[in-house]
Amino acid sequence: MVDTTGPIQLKADAADHPIFDGIELTDGITGDYAGIVTWNDTVQRGVSVNTDAAGEGATVIATVATEDDPTAGGIIAMEYAAGAATTTGGTFAGNRLVLLTGSREAAGVTSETAGLYDLTEVGKAMFLNAVNYMAGTPKDVVVAEPISAGAYKVTVSIDDTNYQGTAVSAMAILPPAEITISNLEAVYDGTAKAPTVTVYPAGLDYEVTYNKSPNKPKAVGTYAVKVTLVDDLYEGSKSDTFIIKKGQAEVNFVVGSLEHPWTGPVAPSVVTNPPNLMVLITYAGQLTLPTAPGTYKAVATVVDPSWEGTAEADYVLGKGPQFINFPAIPNLDLAASGGIIVLPLNAIVYDEEFNETGLPITYTIATGTAVLEDNILSITTPGRVVITAQQLGNEVYAAAEEKVRSFNVTGVAPASVASSTVAKLNDDGTLGITQTGQPFQELGVYSSSEVNGSYEPILKMMLDENGEAKFNVTAEDSQQFFQVK
Repeated sequence: MVDTTGPIQLKADAADHPIFDGIELTDGITGDYAGIVTWNDTVQRGVSVNTDAAGEGATVIATVATEDDPTAGGIIAMEYAAGAATTTGGTFAGNRLVLLTGSREAAGVTSETAGLYDLTEVGKAMFLNAVNYMAGTPKDVVVAEPISAGAYKVTVSIDDTNYQGTAVSAMAILPPAEITISNLEAVYDGTAKAPTVTVYPAGLDYEVTYNKSPNKPKAVGTYAVKVTLVDDLYEGSKSDTFIIKKGQAEVNFVVGSLEHPWTGPVAPSVVTNPPNLMVLITYAGQLTLPTAPGTYKAVATVVDPSWEGTAEADYVLGKGPQFINFPAIPNLDLAASGGIIVLPLNAIVYDEEFNETGLPITYTIATGTAVLEDNILSITTPGRVVITAQQLGNEVYAAAEEKVRSFNVTGVAPASVASSTVAKLNDDGTLGITQTGQPFQELGVYSSSEVNGSYEPILKMMLDENGEAKFNVTAEDSQQFFQVK
């Protein structure tokens, strides 16, 4: 098929055919049948004309008579009688009339750009004649004023005793226009949004308003959309509801911010895309940041008029840290302490806020000859002593770092010093001392706040006939060192 390039006239190859009713022919030639379409301010393609020979059984009705057009001689109208063979091997059940009025679609282009035409008055009359012919409307039937859509042959006759005459023309009642509004939901992204509007017949102008405004909306919300036709031949409107939903934001927890010790909980960090959106975080359904050890389901929810989104993660409050404060122990002299050293070990465990955790400390003699009962260290032999202090933690606190203290013990015990002294811290906080030596030996117990300080007597005792004595003393806070002599 070839497209016309300008206005064309037709040759009436079958001048008696009904499509020429009322059409003036000059030497078998019509006036201008069609021109070139201008649509959307763009010159479109012309009428697509079949320049091939008609098929078997076809009657050629009209061809292009304009000699300087590339479609000259091409078929514009032809008819197949009932029973004629089709190109696919079948037969036509009834008459088939072909009348070309517009352009076909280009390769790769939808048919929405085809079928555009700009028929002249001659072309319109022939088109209506063709519709009338195929619809089978009788030519000479007198009918009332038509109200249904369709093509009508109109005959006007003079009813007068002095005059006579008739005129024949065609009239068309156009079908009602159709308006379709689709794609009534959109997702916010900051740009203007609009539904899809389709009108029939295609090409009709229309106006669209959103909540009575001609501006396309951008913000999230619900809009009353109304489409109104703006056309000389058609009128009508249609309304619907257009919704712009919140956009989907990306929400992510910062991985390194999801774990903290329970003693210093910190809210996790969240990043969003778009950036810097307000986010509400809940912990196991609660808004309050938890303060007890455990694992909590954290949910971050975007709070924004235009965006929505959530993220979930485990928020972990682990065991609190603790550390041991174990004062250094100075070197000690047996001779200066009367041959026995009784030393309460006084390490304390703190949390990161320097509050005592109250958890017990375990002491261990790593090196040296000494006797350890709970936190009371007794030494009667010179040498190097290494003591470790440990706190292994519990369900609330993690294990503390082990502390190690070492010191040297010098000197020897005087000959009169009893051979064995064992000290033990009793449940009531008193210091229990078991002393063995010579039977009926009289000994004294002395205390001092410094190993080389001044020792004051606090108790006298006498060993029994077996050379043993047991006694308890109440140690003051300032009393840390004891002598038995």
